[in-house]
Amino acid sequence: MAAAAQPRLHIIYGNDEVKLNDARTTLVAKFLAPEDRAGNLTEMRGPGNHPFKLEKMLPELTAELGTISLLPGLPRVVVVYNLSELYGSTSYRKPASASTPAKKKSGADPIKAAEDFFLGQFQESENAVIFVCEEDEDKNKAVDENGALFRLFTRVGARQCFREKPIVRDLEDELYAANWIGAIEMLRRWRDRAGSESTVRMKQYRAISQFVELLLQTKCVLAAQENGRPPGDLIPASMFPSINRFPENRRRQLQKIAKMYSFEDIRRMVESIHCVQRLMYPTGEETFVPDWFEALEQILSERAAGVASLSEA
Repeated sequence: MAAAAQPRLHIIYGNDEVKLNDARTTLVAKFLAPEDRAGNLTEMRGPGNHPFKLEKMLPELTAELGTISLLPGLPRVVVVYNLSELYGSTSYRKPASASTPAKKKSGADPIKAAEDFFLGQFQESENAVIFVCEEDEDKNKAVDENGALFRLFTRVGARQCFREKPIVRDLEDELYAANWIGAIEMLRRWRDRAGSESTVRMKQYRAISQFVELLLQTKCVLAAQENGRPPGDLIPASMFPSINRFPENRRRQLQKIAKMYSFEDIRRMVESIHCVQRLMYPTGEETFVPDWFEALEQILSERAAGVASLSEA
């Protein structure tokens, strides 16, 4: 029985840059030996840091993949980086809104053109294409696995996903384990990685503020139970975040932490969170605005200092 032919279209994606690069190198090596890559390997990137638009690069891509190698038996291999449509939900089958008249298109739909090529002419050649998509959680940049182009590529070829756990989950793990020093280190690593990315600061703030709010809810529930009162009415069903919607293991972790602190301790944490929010969005009338990140970090530093003083006592 003959072995099945290896796929000639590959899409590799995720936020683990090292594994993405290793996968790209391995795939290229499956098609071309190092000495055969000159003239047979083409890499296509968008201008600067901007992703490629399918409409602009498809003619060049199909021309490359439609060309026969000068050396018999050798395929041409094209590597395409960060194709824009793979990050969205563009679909040529999406109907127009009933309230909005459909706009006439100036040309053919690029996704339909790609489908015609990859299900037609591409099947008759020996050439190969590798789509590499780098994801970035800080920029809300992720491959849409339900997108029309992604579904087409996985229908024609093979996919590999290389995703690390989002850094916000690592921060949450440290918080719910009451590892305050570890949480500070994770927060700093996140800041250093994201640089000046403006969308990140709200994610960092929300991770800490949600934890503090859930800690307060847990403290209230425990107090109600200790006083023989039903805790169900304390947290409305519409509240978000709500401790009632969290997994049991997280609730147990929060209960353990809540028993470590008094209501006054948690009240100061809530007050500090509100202070951070004011620093993030100053009115413009302040004479001096401290660094919001240092204020956020200070909330965890105070918890770490409190744990240290308890252990010394």
